[in-house]
Amino acid sequence: MNLNGRTLWQVGAGDTDRSYGDLCIKVDVMIAGPGGLGVYDETSYAHLGDIRNSLRRFYNEAHRGDIVLLRLGTGEVLTVGEIGDDAAEWLDAFSDVGGWDLQHARRVRWFPNTANTFPTRTLGGQVRTFAAVNVESVRAWVEGLNIPEGERFRDLRLLPAAGATLYAAELGRRLFIEGLPSDQVDKLVALFSVLERVASWYSNDTNCPKGRPSEQETVCYLVVPLLLSLGWSQQTAAVQWQPVLLGRRTQARDLGACSFTL
Repeated sequence: MNLNGRTLWQVGAGDTDRSYGDLCIKVDVMIAGPGGLGVYDETSYAHLGDIRNSLRRFYNEAHRGDIVLLRLGTGEVLTVGEIGDDAAEWLDAFSDVGGWDLQHARRVRWFPNTANTFPTRTLGGQVRTFAAVNVESVRAWVEGLNIPEGERFRDLRLLPAAGATLYAAELGRRLFIEGLPSDQVDKLVALFSVLERVASWYSNDTNCPKGRPSEQETVCYLVVPLLLSLGWSQQTAAVQWQPVLLGRRTQARDLGACSFTL
């Protein structure tokens, strides 16, 4: 694969224990976030530091024909592909991918049988959402790939449609149809209303202090109540189970904050 005149990029595919790489490959796309602020522009994303820089490259510096590595961690390449569009899109279909808002999308033809694993940190010690690759060993491997013409010029796969909004009343109806008792449905719907109210307070611009909610607040006031309402017990939703805090392992009883690990 000739890289002359083309940039070699890498794009993340989630965490090693929560990857969305299969989705990207299935629908010929690379996605990036956060996307909740809408289509990228310098003003809206100015406060996001290096993430803003990744999105700028994603929107403005990547071009049709450039080569992309779909990366997991700092050394694993799930597949290699070629950008097949002229511009990025903001697609609501990717507003919730494993809990991430990844609405920034580019079309990529991913090539089969192009996975590889390099030593850890080969693709950088600091994992970036989207960045150029200038590692000679990686570039040499990519240049040695023989991609059939049929794969390079095949039709792009169809993108998923945006999902319909599911409101609490409709969710309750569906849960009841699936066999959840009516009184339990009522409790869940009531809880959703409370959680929406709490979330709206955190998202307001006037009364919510900057930097909130913290991760611990999110767990305590949003996640744990939902888990308990769905039938989890205190025994199964362990709170701060054997965390690592400031370099040493600490038991839950030693902490004043509420967070959890399932």
